[in-house]
Amino acid sequence: MKLATSISVLASLAALPIARADDPPAPPDSVKPFLSADEASAYLGTFSGAFGPPGQTLVVTYGDDQLHGFALIPSAKAAHGYQRVALPKLSGADDVIPSLGVHQALVANLDKQAGDELVLQYTVLHQAKLPAYVVLHWNGRAFVRSSALEHKLDRAIDANGEKVLSDDQLRAALGVAKAKP
Repeated sequence: MKLATSISVLASLAALPIARADDPPAPPDSVKPFLSADEASAYLGTFSGAFGPPGQTLVVTYGDDQLHGFALIPSAKAAHGYQRVALPKLSGADDVIPSLGVHQALVANLDKQAGDELVLQYTVLHQAKLPAYVVLHWNGRAFVRSSALEHKLDRAIDANGEKVLSDDQLRAALGVAKAKP
């Protein structure tokens, strides 16, 4: 009888939904109207800040094996209060590991031009799991990647034994002081 009870308990447990550490977050309500079904199923995260045009811009990321995204710029005239703006290609042909997430590494003025830049960190798979960074800058008309700043971060990753950079290492690589409390 104990074996039958154990099998019954195990079968019941197997039917329960399992919350995994790599379950993607749910998109916020403000973002849902802008996501296609495919984008929603591959949603990774939303980052809010004063980067881009004036106001709280939202950067939405999604992807299965490549990192994609778009920005939502506040607009009183647009449906749902935001205008959707395309982002440049965020990752190369590398295999992005979405289960490890996309993280806001830094928001700061990195180029001495108006507006802050957004630095996102994600993980790619080569022969090992490696950190990767993308730096987004608003040029007055669109978001563009800052390849010069990304190359600085690539060199810092190499010097750091191909590990994720700490906040201090990230700021040192980009030449930006620590934010004052």
